[in-house]
Amino acid sequence: MQGCLPRHLFKTQAPHRPDRFGRGFPIFLPTSGHRHIIRCVPPINVHLPLCPILKKRTAMRRLWSCISVLLSTVLFSGLFAATALADEPVSRPSNNTGNTRAGDVTRPAETLEFDPRAVFDEVVQHVQTHFYRPEAINDAWRAHVQRLRPQVTRVTSRDDLAAVLNELLATLNASHTHYFSTNHPKRYQLLGVFNAMFEQDRTDLFVYPGIGIDTRTIDDQTVITAVFDGFAADEAGLRYGDRILHVDGRPFRGVRSFAKTDGPVVLDIARGESRRQVTIQPEPLDGRTMFATALTDSVRVMDVGSRRIGYLHVWSYAGQKYQDLVRSELLWGQLAECDAVVIDLRDGWGGADLNYLNLFRPPIATVQGTSRDGASNSYTGVWERPVAVLTNGGSTSGKELFTYGFRKLKLGTVVGETTAGAVLAGRIFLLSNGDVLYLAVSSVAVDGRVLEGVGVEPDVHVPRAWDAADDPQLNAAIRELTSDD
Repeated sequence: MQGCLPRHLFKTQAPHRPDRFGRGFPIFLPTSGHRHIIRCVPPINVHLPLCPILKKRTAMRRLWSCISVLLSTVLFSGLFAATALADEPVSRPSNNTGNTRAGDVTRPAETLEFDPRAVFDEVVQHVQTHFYRPEAINDAWRAHVQRLRPQVTRVTSRDDLAAVLNELLATLNASHTHYFSTNHPKRYQLLGVFNAMFEQDRTDLFVYPGIGIDTRTIDDQTVITAVFDGFAADEAGLRYGDRILHVDGRPFRGVRSFAKTDGPVVLDIARGESRRQVTIQPEPLDGRTMFATALTDSVRVMDVGSRRIGYLHVWSYAGQKYQDLVRSELLWGQLAECDAVVIDLRDGWGGADLNYLNLFRPPIATVQGTSRDGASNSYTGVWERPVAVLTNGGSTSGKELFTYGFRKLKLGTVVGETTAGAVLAGRIFLLSNGDVLYLAVSSVAVDGRVLEGVGVEPDVHVPRAWDAADDPQLNAAIRELTSDD
């Protein structure tokens, strides 16, 4: 499932409409043809219909144990990871971090050390073998392949190849279906979500130079759609909605804009009608760890009247470690003494397990302890005070399941915009040239309902403009939590 702004970064869609990146809950499913029902169970207790002999002999049991751990890591630690910026269930124009279009080869040529035609054919083969709707591989699909393949012979960069391939993938009209080149930050972030599948010393898979932002092309302008807490862009004061005009006097080119190693870069930034230059030192960003850092650094406490309102931003929910951080902050950290809390699920990646909702449900029991001197304390293991959740079109995949369950159980108030509607199972393919294909391999229903292309509506709908001076969604959530003052 995918995981962002008005919902269109999740699904790769037809070129005449905004796209939605293929982010999704990372599920690596066997190709047995069985119907798999994902239930709310602890990550380690994953059982898929594999051969019963695996449980009969000690050696085979050990093998099964290893496989179970790997599957549970992929299935739940990244469950529903996403980065969709999806607005509608239909496609949107491709969002290229490199600001390129299919056939745009006017800039200086980039040396390609691979045959783009071979990579094109590799992607086509994966789609035809693994895409979750075999009926989509029809005459119309083959016609799109024949139409676009000649364009591959003219590409001069990875961004050009990505533009052609994403135009092709967009015709499938599915979330969790996107091609990410090595020039795209989300390639490294996605590999970070699936890192258990790869050797950890392969830093080329996970680490990229950057300043801690996500961007999107809107009306031929590069707009910052996320500023990750605690990184260089955050410390430099950049914020959501800022437009990057140039980097060191050149157009923004994704990862390549920050690949210099001899010092800081100078960004020309537009905010509203104002223009300014910002000098920032790029840093190595690790897709395996950056979102845990951003979550921890997002924590803050706001005094609103007589209330103390806590806030934290879950940029990625793709793994138990993120839930452990949330729980720690709420029960023992900076937020433990707050009167209410805002959980921000906007943008970033999905990955939430429905079990995470137990943190906000009524306690099973209250445990009390009394020391020798008579001092006592009690513990329930859950957050028992008011909570509001923020969502938008960038809340995808597992975050959508979390939001669905949060509303179903009436645990608090959801504020913001409808989630992405990017709810399919995605599988990652590391291609021969080092780029990544993310592909939808299974449909998903929740309580018998299909959320793909639909999303989850908030309780309180509050839009957020790109050029808004403040954060009206956060302000509305705070009002909801303090309305009885």
